[in-house]
Amino acid sequence: VHHRVRTIVFVRVRTVAELVVARVRELLPPDRRLLVAPYRAGYTAQQRRSIESDLFGGKLLAVVATSALELGVDVGCIDVTLHVGIP
Repeated sequence: VHHRVRTIVFVRVRTVAELVVARVRELLPPDRRLLVAPYRAGYTAQQRRSIESDLFGGKLLAVVATSALELGVDVGCIDVTLHVGIP
């Protein structure tokens, strides 16, 4: 996020997604904290589509996601993917 690299971080469970987002936001300057968002089951379809749109439209630079994101999403504009934990 510091270098404006579009990133998806995959995690196994939603609690880890929330924890990673919280920690990353702590490390970022205040003006960049909202460039990172969690993506997980439990959100409505509309909320998930909004996060996807923000990521692919450049409003978000990073998403920390469970497997909810990997199904049918074109990640052609993503610069980096990371996996936290064993997939």
